[in-house]
Amino acid sequence: MGLIVEYEHHWKSNEISQTGLDDCQVWVVAMSETKPDCENAQDYMAVKSSLPIWDIFFRRYYWDEILELATDYLQRQSLYVDYRRVATWNYNLANQVIESPDKVIKHAREAVKAMDLPIDVSNFEPYIRFKNLPNSIKRRELRQKDVGHLVQLEAIVTRVSPVAPKILIGAFRCSRCGEVTYLPQLDGMHIEPYECGSDACGRKGCLKLQYDQSEFIDAQKLRIQERPEDLIGTEKPQTIDVDVTKDIVGNINPGNRILICGILRVTQKATQHGKSNSMEMYFEALSYEIQDSNLNIGTFGHYETKLTP
Repeated sequence: MGLIVEYEHHWKSNEISQTGLDDCQVWVVAMSETKPDCENAQDYMAVKSSLPIWDIFFRRYYWDEILELATDYLQRQSLYVDYRRVATWNYNLANQVIESPDKVIKHAREAVKAMDLPIDVSNFEPYIRFKNLPNSIKRRELRQKDVGHLVQLEAIVTRVSPVAPKILIGAFRCSRCGEVTYLPQLDGMHIEPYECGSDACGRKGCLKLQYDQSEFIDAQKLRIQERPEDLIGTEKPQTIDVDVTKDIVGNINPGNRILICGILRVTQKATQHGKSNSMEMYFEALSYEIQDSNLNIGTFGHYETKLTP
C-alpha cells in the first residue's frame, strides 16, 4: 500500500481537468506513491475532505446542476447534494459529511466558488445542502455524541414563526472617530464590540449598529415533534426547535409532516439566576421534504399552534 498524503490546498481546480485522468487516477497520482488499479483505489485510500476532492466530485456528478444554478442564481442560491451519491462515490468522505458537516460544507462551497464556469455570474457561492440520508433518528434518541453531526428526522411541524431578518455580520460605527467595526454574530445572541477597532481611538462603549452596512439573512424558527406512529404506549411526543435560514424559509406550515436534514447544535440555557450548566439542543436545517400536510391542526394566534387530539 502506498503512502497516503494530503492534497495541497493551493492545487487549483483547473489543474484537475487538465490532467486528462479519471477520478480514480487523479486520487492515485495526488495521494499515493504507488499507482494501484482504479478498481481498488477507493477501497484503501483514506480520502479527506478538501477543495480538490469536492471539485472532482462536483465536476463528475453535479456539473449540469451547477451550470443550471449559475444561470438562475438570482432566484435560487442552493445546491442540493444527495448524501447517498457521496456514499456511493467514497464511503470515507460520506462519513466525514456526517461527522464534520461544518468543515465539509466549507470545502464544498469553496470548490464551487473556485470553478471557472462558462457562464458570466458574479459572487457565485451557493449554499451546499445535503439531503437523503439513509437513516432517520427519533428526537428522543438524540444524544451529546450527535451534537455537531449531520442527522435526519421525520417529524410533524407544530409551530412556525414569521420570516424575519437576522444579522449575520454586524457593522458598528464609533461615535467618536467614525471607524466601522464588523463583528460576526452568534446564533441567538447579539454581540457588540467592546471597544472601537481603530488603534488610534480605542474608545469603549460608543459603538452603534449600522443597519445599512450590516449583513442580514432571512430566518425562521420552527418547532417539530415526534410522529404518533413513532410513539410506544403512553409516550408523549418530544419536541425540538429548528432554525431555517436563507432561501429555504417560508415554505413550511403547521401540520406538515417533514423529512428534515440538518446539523444538531446546542445552546446554553439561561435562568433567572444567570446561565445554567445545562445545554439545550436545537436543529439547524439544511434541507427538508414536505411529505404530508393532512393533519387536523388548531391555530392559536399567528405563531403559537398546537396539535389537536
